[in-house]
Amino acid sequence: MMPMHYLVDAYNFLFKILKKSSSLDKSRQSLIEELNEIAAELNLHVTLVFDGAEEPLSLPRRGHYHTIEIVYTPKSQTADEYIYDVITFCRSPAQFTVVTNDRELSSRCHQHRAKTMTIHQFLHLLSKKKIKKKRLKNSHDQAFRDSDREIARLLLIFKKRMLIDNSEI
Repeated sequence: MMPMHYLVDAYNFLFKILKKSSSLDKSRQSLIEELNEIAAELNLHVTLVFDGAEEPLSLPRRGHYHTIEIVYTPKSQTADEYIYDVITFCRSPAQFTVVTNDRELSSRCHQHRAKTMTIHQFLHLLSKKKIKKKRLKNSHDQAFRDSDREIARLLLIFKKRMLIDNSEI
């Protein structure tokens, strides 16, 4: 089974969480870096799709920032249109989750059997996944501590039996 691929309507996401005092460039870079860190930690497949209003490209500009994929659409295409095209023309739309607060985009993608979630739902999902991973790590660490205690207990039993067996000789 293929892992879930999250297609994020990047400016929609950014403007939802943007701090008023930050510049757009700094905020965009911060979003990229933070989502990359989370995607790497949680082993998520994430694509951020930005409207590419500045360059008159005929094709989307794609690249990677470590773990995540970043797409800047051509000037003639919005991020919403790009995301919708990906969902429409892919073989397995159910393997995609579109992350946006844009109800129209969400509805159109959902009609093609893609999963959708709001930005708030996505942030909540990331938070839950981080907590779950931390719990697993803690339980794994606890298992090792328990194993060390168990080994020490068994060694003590073994030594006592060895002493008893040797005293009988």
